[in-house]
Amino acid sequence: MRPEVTAYAFSVRAVYELPADRQQGCNWISGTSCPLDQGEFATYRLSMPVSEEYPLTPLEIEIRLYDQNNVLQFCTMIESEVV
Repeated sequence: MRPEVTAYAFSVRAVYELPADRQQGCNWISGTSCPLDQGEFATYRLSMPVSEEYPLTPLEIEIRLYDQNNVLQFCTMIESEVV
C-alpha cells in the first residue's frame, strides 16, 4: 500500500511528503498484513511529524491508500488543527 497525504487550509492544497519510513503503508497496518483480502478489516496508523514552522490553523487532511497497481483502496478526510 502506498499512502498519499494532502492538506487543505484556506483553500490551499498542499501535498504532504511523508518521511521515508512512512512511505510503505503495509509497514503501518496492524491486525493483519499485506496483501489484504477483499473485505478484510485492517487498521492503518499514520503518525505525521509537524514542523514548528507551520502556522496554527485548522486544516483538513486527506489520506489515500493505493495498492500495488496504483488503484485507490481507501480514502478519508480528517478535520484537524495545528496547535
